[in-house]
Amino acid sequence: MTTPVWLISRREVIGRVRRRSFVVFTLLLCAVIIGGGILFSVLNDDDRPTHDIGVVADSVASEQLGTALVAVGDANGADVAVVPLVAADVEPQLAAGEIDVAVDVTAGSATWQGDVDDEVAAIVDAAWRA
Repeated sequence: MTTPVWLISRREVIGRVRRRSFVVFTLLLCAVIIGGGILFSVLNDDDRPTHDIGVVADSVASEQLGTALVAVGDANGADVAVVPLVAADVEPQLAAGEIDVAVDVTAGSATWQGDVDDEVAAIVDAAWRA
């Protein structure tokens, strides 16, 4: 059975939902929420490229090179992730695409897989000279 409280409550809710001000405010609130989400995604759009650079060697020189790679990447508008490697991991990680280039501090060389990305080459070259 329906009690008088439910009948009155139902009538009040239906009366308020049918008002034009309720519909307009609800649509306006939805538009503000969607617009805020779009604005947030546009303002936080990060177009900075990310490069994974492997550094081979366990020495102070490899730590210094890693720091220089990150600094040069920041200066060039790119994010650089330095991946510490041992010599045996270079080829598998390059082949898997986990790193863009492997730099061997001890041998003084850089190993690439496929085409050399000019931006990565410039970052490695500038960091090597630093």
